[in-house]
Amino acid sequence: MVITARVGTGLVKRILVDTGADSNIMFHNVFDALGLKDADLTTHQHGVIGLGDHFIKPDGVISLPISVGQKQGRRSAMAEFVILRDSTAYNIILGRKTINDFEAIINTKLLVMKFVADDGSIGTIRGDLETAVACDNASLSLRKKSKEASGVFLADLDARVEDNPRPEPEGDLEKFSIGDEGEKFTFVNKNLPHELKEPLIEMIRANKDLFAWTPADMPGIDPQIISHHLAVKPDARPVAQRRRKMSAERAEEVAKQTAGLLEAGFIREVDYSTWLSNVVLVKKHNGRWRMCVDYSDLNKACPKDCFPLPNIDALVDAAAGYRYLSFMDAYSGYNQIPMHRPDEDKTAFITPGGTFCYKVMPFGLKNAGATYQRLMNRIFHNLIGKTVEVYVDDILAKTTRPDDLLNDLASVFASLRQHGMRLNPLKCAFAMEAGKFLGFMITQRGVEANPEKCQSVRFEFPISNNQAEYEALIGGLTLAAEVGARRLEVCSDSQVVTSQVNGSYQAKDPLLLKYLEKVKSLSQKFEEVTVHHVPRERNTRADLLSKLASTKPGEGNRSLIQGMTREPAIALHMTTLGSSWLDPITNFLEHGQVPGDEKDATKLRREAAKYAVIQGQLFKKGLSQPLLKCLHPDQTDYVLREVHEGCCGHHIGGKALARKLIRAGYYWPSMMADAKEFVKKCVKCQQNANFARAPASELSLLTTSRPFAQWGVDLLGPFPVGPGQVKYLIVAIDYYTKWIEAEPLASISSANCRKFMWRHVITRFGIPEVVISDNGTQFTDKKFAEFLSGLGIRQRFSSVEHPQTNGQVESANKVILSGLKKRLDNKKGAWADELAAVLWSYRTTEQSSTKETPFRLTYGVDAVIPVEIGEPSPRLLLKGVEETIEKDLIDEAREMAHLTEIALKQRMALRYNTKVLKREFEPNDLVLRRNDIGLPTPGEGKLAANWEGPFRVKKVMGKGAYKLERLDGKEVPRTWNADNLRRFYS
Repeated sequence: MVITARVGTGLVKRILVDTGADSNIMFHNVFDALGLKDADLTTHQHGVIGLGDHFIKPDGVISLPISVGQKQGRRSAMAEFVILRDSTAYNIILGRKTINDFEAIINTKLLVMKFVADDGSIGTIRGDLETAVACDNASLSLRKKSKEASGVFLADLDARVEDNPRPEPEGDLEKFSIGDEGEKFTFVNKNLPHELKEPLIEMIRANKDLFAWTPADMPGIDPQIISHHLAVKPDARPVAQRRRKMSAERAEEVAKQTAGLLEAGFIREVDYSTWLSNVVLVKKHNGRWRMCVDYSDLNKACPKDCFPLPNIDALVDAAAGYRYLSFMDAYSGYNQIPMHRPDEDKTAFITPGGTFCYKVMPFGLKNAGATYQRLMNRIFHNLIGKTVEVYVDDILAKTTRPDDLLNDLASVFASLRQHGMRLNPLKCAFAMEAGKFLGFMITQRGVEANPEKCQSVRFEFPISNNQAEYEALIGGLTLAAEVGARRLEVCSDSQVVTSQVNGSYQAKDPLLLKYLEKVKSLSQKFEEVTVHHVPRERNTRADLLSKLASTKPGEGNRSLIQGMTREPAIALHMTTLGSSWLDPITNFLEHGQVPGDEKDATKLRREAAKYAVIQGQLFKKGLSQPLLKCLHPDQTDYVLREVHEGCCGHHIGGKALARKLIRAGYYWPSMMADAKEFVKKCVKCQQNANFARAPASELSLLTTSRPFAQWGVDLLGPFPVGPGQVKYLIVAIDYYTKWIEAEPLASISSANCRKFMWRHVITRFGIPEVVISDNGTQFTDKKFAEFLSGLGIRQRFSSVEHPQTNGQVESANKVILSGLKKRLDNKKGAWADELAAVLWSYRTTEQSSTKETPFRLTYGVDAVIPVEIGEPSPRLLLKGVEETIEKDLIDEAREMAHLTEIALKQRMALRYNTKVLKREFEPNDLVLRRNDIGLPTPGEGKLAANWEGPFRVKKVMGKGAYKLERLDGKEVPRTWNADNLRRFYS
């Protein structure tokens, strides 16, 4: 949504209202147009995370008044804008904070924003659709231009992977010129006292020859000081990689960057080289390409240089606590080191424009970092640990007293000049009071965690992984409630916690159950809380933050969220066991106490003879074991769980579990019943239970009142590919006459199913009343359903994996398949040619269910079959059978066939129903579903569970069919028969 609003003193168009933006963004061209100056900006402490999660350092922050709406419905407020130097199609991005300050409601479909005006009325502002489209097109154009930007910048030649953050100064920077031209500048602390800033600037200008703006400004390190040796193993065989293909766009980019390297003097052409590598283009955050060289083969042939790199912790500690810090970066530092002349040819790489090799040390070589660190140690050998700290190409000069600042920097400059090293002025900042160095915030107070990386909590008590996940979730919910959040989306890589919160898993552990109750209680404070499970590789930011909790928090003020949790949110306390069946027996044996009722007393004396108290513990005198330890009811759950599913348990049955507990020496009166109940409710046992062979519901009979009123349709295949590439068969059968229609198909699409129904069923036998099919996508397709409903045909589906629902067509499939097998012998590809013969044979054969042939029930007379021609039959010889008389009697024959079929089906139902073990379910019952009827879970194979779920019964469809839903309320497609379901106990 793009609007126009008054910001500051001007009317600004092309303002994007972005509910996903955390901050208000103003781009520098608008900042300049409003007549604002850099002196009006304050420092932005945190930076901005852009698309792709890359960090953008803003110029600063400014607070300006903003007004939206007309005179009679205007709303004004002060808004804080982050100023960026990036260029987009929009002038300003309006973020959530200001939208909330306006109390605005946005309808993106209608492009309308309503808000509470200053006078209390409801103001309205409409988005400009044409401007929004123009901005969107302009954004695409800008993105394309950024990718096609001409020229090669030296920063593009830096192929290092920026895993370690670069040193960054913290605080207000002041830009000042150090060259004859206005574009040559560097930075100094803006808040530095004037009496110190002026001499510092003059000293830096006096040493301007130490700064480089182009490759021509750097002389390079003298090879006598250092050069990079490859030290290839003598027995290593040279590898010349085969040239890889690349697109025209990439080839053009490679040629452009190669020309830049030639112009900089970093590479030269090479004619013959035994080592040859390919170039690789990597897309950078800004859309440009970075050209790298694949030196993997060359690196394998080089031994590792064991020159030690500095310890990061020691460097950080050594840099902390100083008054001023000066951050310096070498100008393309790697490329200032020359290659050892005999090793230059080994760095050869191939491009569409030829082969080249490096004259300077390139990025990507195995020991480049060690060579660079060796050079830094030589340059600053007398300063490291005193006034300078160096980690590869990161240089930090440190000063304790302001009076020593100039002298300390003068010694650094002298060492750099002596060795010919040049600095990058755009990455230098002098006399800063704080900064980020090697991922830590370095200040005069000491070392602090980097605020961009620290949003974590550390626990000061023993805790399991699942408890830690719950503690993190509870902490997040508590924090969100404190800041007034209403809707939350939580992502966690803990399968256990997310499944328990969503109801997919049952929390059995008493401690986790308490945690779950706490989470549900906190969730009620929000309008909506959704918890998703994500793989750990997609949860890297939170994973890194959890590791950061082990760092020591800094002293003093810190602009970060880092907390210490000293006790768990949930704690279980030891409680005494309540009264139980043990107490009367123990009291009688130890103290002689008996109940007041004589009958109860007699019973107790008789039972107590079977028990003994040893050292305060009640034991039962057993037959299988001399003594069985008697357990309190509160102790039985542990022993049942441990023996059943513990480290030595494999989920045995209820009776076996009770017997095993007896053999282990335990006893309580109801242990057999408790063991059976425990096993019945065990989730793993239920999911891996055997399949029930007995049918779950009685047989339902499907009959029809007239011929061709009800058809069953199904697909068969795939078969061997036949003529015309056919490999499938579509089959339809009439429930009354048992007439079968079939047609070979090359593909089983919904369109082919519609054509078959039209050509072979509707245009030949009329429009049926009902068509029954399975749940295949060809039959559930919207167009197929519309085709049937347009003709007034009702469509019914069989339950999933329950062929009895459409048993008539399944029988037809068996007949066709059996006939084809017997006729084909070894010529399996000719099945389509033999189909007509099989169908003709079936149609002219008397069926056991009707005692008539499908042909006679369809046409009124029996068909003349080929044998009657070869050996004339009586009706051909005597001509005594009049077909017209037969046709007049066909109605009676059809009625008799229909009654015969009904009688047969009733006898079948009686036999079938004697085997039924009814499994009936009610709405909201929890059930498991057979796992072998769905898609297999990858990687499980033979170890897959027999049942999956649980699911909730949503609706009873009748005749053993049910509609199911998941525990989160999402409906499971299609109907499911009771044969594929079993009750779930929890």
